[in-house]
Amino acid sequence: MKRIHVFLILIFLGAFGCSSVNENLSQPSKIPQYGYIDNTGKFVIEPQFTVARHFAEDLARVKVGGKWGYINQGGKFVIKPQFEDASYFSEGLARVKLNSLWGYIDKQGRIVIQTKFDDAVEFSESFARIKLNGNWGFINPAGEILVDPQFEEAGDFKEGLARVKVNGKWGYINTKGNMVIKPIFEKVRDFRKGLSPVKVVEYYSGT
Repeated sequence: MKRIHVFLILIFLGAFGCSSVNENLSQPSKIPQYGYIDNTGKFVIEPQFTVARHFAEDLARVKVGGKWGYINQGGKFVIKPQFEDASYFSEGLARVKLNSLWGYIDKQGRIVIQTKFDDAVEFSESFARIKLNGNWGFINPAGEILVDPQFEEAGDFKEGLARVKVNGKWGYINTKGNMVIKPIFEKVRDFRKGLSPVKVVEYYSGT
């Protein structure tokens, strides 16, 4: 089946324009709602959501009645609105928030990693950042902690390395949790094609 490409659009229900005071008083308040259009401008999912986000891995997160759920490209709920917060699917899992704690669900809406983290981030290269007791670590898709929470801040794994912050400085760990680039930098970014920009206060070339 041909993939449907959709775009988000915010629709203010009702027409804009000048009206009399009496007309304004007689009409109900206009509530902005989100729907989805295709690349011809045609509505493929009617405006009905308080908030809506882009599709990822064939599902989109939407908010209705103060709760987040997930719809398919036909606009049907496949995971009913039930979460305090939610993110997009990545590597088959999505992070969700219940009772102020984060965990992960699969595409059937089953909680596969219990909501027990103070914060969490999407999976990247089969690792996800999680926060416990003020520190960041990493888990695998089974929910097992592979790198103990010990870092002040952390980034996603990219090209086998993740940036981490220790004592106010940034370095990089490998997938085993070993510090392979010492934390000596003021700022760093993720690696791309073997390179990463970094910021230092002083630099001596040694030449």
